[in-house]
Amino acid sequence: MADVVIEDNPEARELARHAVGEWNEIEVISQDGSLTSFLNGTQICKSAPGERNEGSIGFQAEGFPLEFRRIRIAEK
Repeated sequence: MADVVIEDNPEARELARHAVGEWNEIEVISQDGSLTSFLNGTQICKSAPGERNEGSIGFQAEGFPLEFRRIRIAEK
């Protein structure tokens, strides 16, 4: 599989992130092989279309405690 090209915006991510102890909302839209991520309504990342259009969904955290609530998956 080829590497996926990603446009990431770390500055937008930092500005959109809520303070420690407050909930953040992440929305990921998959459309035509491309993923677009929004943090608290601000676009923070977008990928060019990739080879995959179905598969598993995973959640991760790098070295920090993490909690999830109200996970929803919808087809539009």
